[in-house]
Amino acid sequence: MKVARLDETFPQAELRRLEQTVSDPALRAAELPEQSQARHQQHAEYLASTRADETPEQSQSRYQQHSQLLSTNHGVKH
Repeated sequence: MKVARLDETFPQAELRRLEQTVSDPALRAAELPEQSQARHQQHAEYLASTRADETPEQSQSRYQQHSQLLSTNHGVKH
């Protein structure tokens, strides 16, 4: 039975994420180069449109969050 993400329980969400970790790499491995390029282009366009609507404060907040994430993951201080 399919459940909307907003209505899913924690175990359902965990199962969905687990299934995605298995299916996503398999799907990408089966992609043609043109399909991969199209997927990357769509993602880049999505990010550009999202960022175009940001206020300067939102942009700064996103930059700081990204910087913190990098320092946490790589042990680098910014």
